Amino acid sequence: MSSLSRLFLCALVLCALPLCAGPSLAAQPFYNPDEKTKAALQQASEAYKAKDYEQTKKILKPLADKNDPMATFVMGLLAARGAGQKQDFRAAESWWKKSADAGNPLSQFHLGLLYFQGVLGAPDFVRTRALWTKAAASRSPEALYGLGLLQKNGQGGSKDLAGAVKNFQDAAGMGNPLAAYELGQFYQNGQGGVKKDLKKAKELFAQAADKGVSEARAALDALNAAGK
Repeated sequence: MSSLSRLFLCALVLCALPLCAGPSLAAQPFYNPDEKTKAALQQASEAYKAKDYEQTKKILKPLADKNDPMATFVMGLLAARGAGQKQDFRAAESWWKKSADAGNPLSQFHLGLLYFQGVLGAPDFVRTRALWTKAAASRSPEALYGLGLLQKNGQGGSKDLAGAVKNFQDAAGMGNPLAAYELGQFYQNGQGGVKKDLKKAKELFAQAADKGVSEARAALDALNAAGK
Protein backbone atom coordinates (compact mmCIF):
# COMPACT_ATOMS: atom_id res chain seq x y z
CA MET A 1 0.00 0.00 0.00
CA SER A 2 1.32 3.42 -0.91
CA SER A 3 2.35 5.96 1.69
CA LEU A 4 -0.32 8.20 0.18
CA SER A 5 -3.05 5.74 1.10
CA ARG A 6 -1.71 5.23 4.60
CA LEU A 7 -1.45 8.95 5.28
CA PHE A 8 -4.95 9.56 3.94
CA LEU A 9 -6.50 6.89 6.12
CA CYS A 10 -4.53 7.97 9.17
CA ALA A 11 -5.58 11.59 8.75
CA LEU A 12 -9.28 10.82 8.51
CA VAL A 13 -9.68 9.84 12.12
CA LEU A 14 -8.23 13.10 13.39
CA CYS A 15 -9.11 15.88 11.00
CA ALA A 16 -10.80 15.00 7.74
CA LEU A 17 -14.29 14.65 9.18
CA PRO A 18 -15.32 17.85 10.97
CA LEU A 19 -17.89 17.94 13.71
CA CYS A 20 -20.77 19.02 11.53
CA ALA A 21 -23.68 21.17 12.51
CA GLY A 22 -26.56 19.39 14.19
CA PRO A 23 -28.81 19.13 11.13
CA SER A 24 -25.92 17.66 9.10
CA LEU A 25 -25.20 15.08 11.76
CA ALA A 26 -28.88 14.26 11.99
CA ALA A 27 -29.41 14.10 8.22
CA GLN A 28 -27.97 10.62 7.70
CA PRO A 29 -29.82 7.86 5.81
CA PHE A 30 -29.48 5.42 8.71
CA TYR A 31 -30.46 7.94 11.39
CA ASN A 32 -33.88 9.31 12.32
CA PRO A 33 -33.62 11.28 15.58
CA ASP A 34 -36.47 13.15 17.21
CA GLU A 35 -36.55 16.94 17.37
CA LYS A 36 -35.12 17.04 20.89
CA THR A 37 -32.09 15.03 19.79
CA LYS A 38 -31.61 17.21 16.71
CA ALA A 39 -31.61 20.28 18.94
CA ALA A 40 -29.05 18.70 21.27
CA LEU A 41 -26.76 17.89 18.35
CA GLN A 42 -27.02 21.48 17.18
CA GLN A 43 -26.12 22.75 20.67
CA ALA A 44 -23.19 20.34 20.84
CA SER A 45 -21.95 21.56 17.47
CA GLU A 46 -22.10 25.18 18.59
CA ALA A 47 -20.23 24.35 21.80
CA TYR A 48 -17.58 22.51 19.79
CA LYS A 49 -17.11 25.43 17.43
CA ALA A 50 -16.61 27.64 20.48
CA LYS A 51 -13.96 25.12 21.69
CA ASP A 52 -16.02 24.44 24.78
CA TYR A 53 -15.35 20.72 24.73
CA GLU A 54 -16.61 20.08 28.25
CA GLN A 55 -19.97 21.55 27.31
CA THR A 56 -19.94 19.52 24.08
CA LYS A 57 -19.47 16.29 26.04
CA LYS A 58 -21.98 17.37 28.70
CA ILE A 59 -24.64 17.74 26.00
CA LEU A 60 -23.79 14.53 24.18
CA LYS A 61 -23.12 12.19 27.11
CA PRO A 62 -26.79 11.59 28.08
CA LEU A 63 -27.59 10.71 24.47
CA ALA A 64 -24.49 8.54 24.18
CA ASP A 65 -25.37 6.69 27.39
CA LYS A 66 -28.65 5.76 25.69
CA ASN A 67 -26.62 4.42 22.74
CA ASP A 68 -27.69 7.13 20.31
CA PRO A 69 -25.58 6.16 17.25
CA MET A 70 -24.57 9.71 16.33
CA ALA A 71 -23.81 10.88 19.86
CA THR A 72 -21.63 7.80 20.46
CA PHE A 73 -19.84 8.44 17.17
CA VAL A 74 -19.03 12.05 18.09
CA MET A 75 -17.94 11.06 21.61
CA GLY A 76 -15.49 8.67 19.98
CA LEU A 77 -14.32 11.37 17.61
CA LEU A 78 -13.64 13.74 20.50
CA ALA A 79 -11.62 11.05 22.29
CA ALA A 80 -9.64 10.22 19.15
CA ARG A 81 -8.85 13.86 18.48
CA GLY A 82 -8.01 14.66 22.09
CA ALA A 83 -10.48 17.53 22.04
CA GLY A 84 -10.44 18.97 25.55
CA GLN A 85 -8.94 15.79 26.95
CA LYS A 86 -5.99 13.48 26.54
CA GLN A 87 -6.11 11.62 23.26
CA ASP A 88 -7.60 8.21 24.07
CA PHE A 89 -8.03 5.67 21.27
CA ARG A 90 -9.30 3.04 23.70
CA ALA A 91 -12.18 5.30 24.64
CA ALA A 92 -12.77 6.04 20.97
CA GLU A 93 -12.90 2.31 20.27
CA SER A 94 -15.46 1.78 23.02
CA TRP A 95 -17.76 4.53 21.78
CA TRP A 96 -17.41 3.54 18.13
CA LYS A 97 -18.19 -0.10 18.89
CA LYS A 98 -21.53 0.96 20.34
CA SER A 99 -22.23 3.20 17.38
CA ALA A 100 -21.07 0.63 14.81
CA ASP A 101 -23.27 -2.05 16.38
CA ALA A 102 -26.19 0.36 15.98
CA GLY A 103 -25.48 0.53 12.24
CA ASN A 104 -23.61 3.84 11.97
CA PRO A 105 -21.34 3.60 8.89
CA LEU A 106 -19.25 6.54 10.11
CA SER A 107 -18.29 4.57 13.21
CA GLN A 108 -17.86 1.37 11.24
CA PHE A 109 -15.33 3.12 9.04
CA HIS A 110 -13.45 4.86 11.86
CA LEU A 111 -13.38 1.76 14.07
CA GLY A 112 -12.01 -0.19 11.13
CA LEU A 113 -9.41 2.51 10.70
CA LEU A 114 -8.14 1.96 14.25
CA TYR A 115 -7.66 -1.72 13.52
CA PHE A 116 -6.13 -1.02 10.11
CA GLN A 117 -3.55 1.33 11.57
CA GLY A 118 -2.76 -0.93 14.51
CA VAL A 119 -3.30 1.95 16.90
CA LEU A 120 -4.43 -0.44 19.63
CA GLY A 121 -1.94 -3.20 18.91
CA ALA A 122 -1.08 -5.23 15.84
CA PRO A 123 -3.03 -4.30 12.68
CA ASP A 124 -6.12 -6.45 12.25
CA PHE A 125 -7.10 -6.39 8.60
CA VAL A 126 -9.77 -9.06 9.07
CA ARG A 127 -11.74 -6.87 11.49
CA THR A 128 -11.09 -3.85 9.32
CA ARG A 129 -12.41 -5.59 6.23
CA ALA A 130 -15.54 -6.76 8.02
CA LEU A 131 -16.30 -3.26 9.29
CA TRP A 132 -15.56 -1.54 6.00
CA THR A 133 -17.70 -4.06 4.14
CA LYS A 134 -20.63 -3.04 6.34
CA ALA A 135 -19.93 0.67 5.90
CA ALA A 136 -19.47 0.26 2.14
CA ALA A 137 -22.91 -1.35 1.96
CA SER A 138 -24.24 1.96 3.34
CA ARG A 139 -22.43 3.78 0.49
CA SER A 140 -19.71 5.39 2.60
CA PRO A 141 -17.19 6.69 0.03
CA GLU A 142 -14.30 6.38 2.49
CA ALA A 143 -15.23 2.78 3.26
CA LEU A 144 -15.64 1.95 -0.43
CA TYR A 145 -12.17 3.33 -1.05
CA GLY A 146 -10.66 1.58 1.96
CA LEU A 147 -12.32 -1.73 1.11
CA GLY A 148 -11.00 -1.41 -2.42
CA LEU A 149 -7.47 -1.05 -1.07
CA LEU A 150 -7.85 -4.17 1.07
CA GLN A 151 -9.19 -6.11 -1.91
CA LYS A 152 -6.41 -4.83 -4.15
CA ASN A 153 -3.73 -5.92 -1.69
CA GLY A 154 -5.38 -9.10 -0.41
CA GLN A 155 -5.48 -7.83 3.17
CA GLY A 156 -7.99 -9.30 5.60
CA GLY A 157 -9.20 -11.74 2.95
CA SER A 158 -8.59 -12.85 -0.59
CA LYS A 159 -7.29 -10.54 -3.30
CA ASP A 160 -10.16 -9.36 -5.48
CA LEU A 161 -9.10 -6.96 -8.22
CA ALA A 162 -12.53 -6.89 -9.86
CA GLY A 163 -14.12 -6.06 -6.52
CA ALA A 164 -11.52 -3.35 -5.93
CA VAL A 165 -12.30 -1.80 -9.32
CA LYS A 166 -16.03 -1.77 -8.54
CA ASN A 167 -15.51 -0.11 -5.16
CA PHE A 168 -13.06 2.43 -6.58
CA GLN A 169 -15.55 3.23 -9.33
CA ASP A 170 -18.32 3.81 -6.81
CA ALA A 171 -16.12 5.91 -4.50
CA ALA A 172 -14.70 7.95 -7.39
CA GLY A 173 -18.23 8.58 -8.62
CA MET A 174 -18.99 10.04 -5.20
CA GLY A 175 -16.04 12.42 -5.47
CA ASN A 176 -13.28 10.52 -3.66
CA PRO A 177 -10.06 11.65 -5.38
CA LEU A 178 -7.86 8.82 -4.12
CA ALA A 179 -10.30 6.26 -5.47
CA ALA A 180 -10.06 8.04 -8.83
CA TYR A 181 -6.27 7.76 -8.66
CA GLU A 182 -6.40 4.05 -7.83
CA LEU A 183 -8.94 3.43 -10.58
CA GLY A 184 -6.76 5.31 -13.05
CA GLN A 185 -3.95 2.86 -12.37
CA PHE A 186 -6.20 -0.06 -13.26
CA TYR A 187 -7.08 1.56 -16.59
CA GLN A 188 -3.45 2.42 -17.20
CA ASN A 189 -2.40 -1.20 -16.74
CA GLY A 190 -5.51 -2.99 -17.99
CA GLN A 191 -6.16 -4.91 -14.76
CA GLY A 192 -9.13 -5.95 -12.66
CA GLY A 193 -11.34 -6.78 -15.61
CA VAL A 194 -11.02 -3.40 -17.33
CA LYS A 195 -9.34 -2.95 -20.70
CA LYS A 196 -6.27 -0.78 -20.94
CA ASP A 197 -7.50 2.73 -21.70
CA LEU A 198 -4.95 5.52 -21.36
CA LYS A 199 -7.50 8.20 -22.18
CA LYS A 200 -9.68 7.05 -19.29
CA ALA A 201 -6.63 6.78 -17.05
CA LYS A 202 -5.69 10.37 -17.84
CA GLU A 203 -9.22 11.56 -17.06
CA LEU A 204 -9.14 9.84 -13.68
CA PHE A 205 -5.65 11.07 -12.85
CA ALA A 206 -6.72 14.62 -13.77
CA GLN A 207 -9.79 14.28 -11.55
CA ALA A 208 -7.60 13.27 -8.61
CA ALA A 209 -4.87 15.78 -9.39
CA ASP A 210 -7.38 18.64 -9.43
CA LYS A 211 -8.18 17.76 -5.82
CA GLY A 212 -4.58 17.80 -4.70
CA VAL A 213 -3.41 14.20 -5.11
CA SER A 214 0.24 14.73 -6.01
CA GLU A 215 0.78 11.12 -7.12
CA ALA A 216 -2.04 11.51 -9.63
CA ARG A 217 -0.41 14.68 -11.00
CA ALA A 218 2.87 12.81 -11.43
CA ALA A 219 1.12 9.90 -13.15
CA LEU A 220 -0.73 12.26 -15.47
CA ASP A 221 2.46 14.15 -16.36
CA ALA A 222 4.20 10.86 -17.09
CA LEU A 223 1.44 9.71 -19.44
CA ASN A 224 1.40 13.06 -21.21
CA ALA A 225 5.17 12.99 -21.63
CA ALA A 226 5.03 9.45 -23.00
CA GLY A 227 2.33 10.51 -25.44
CA LYS A 228 4.56 13.19 -26.86
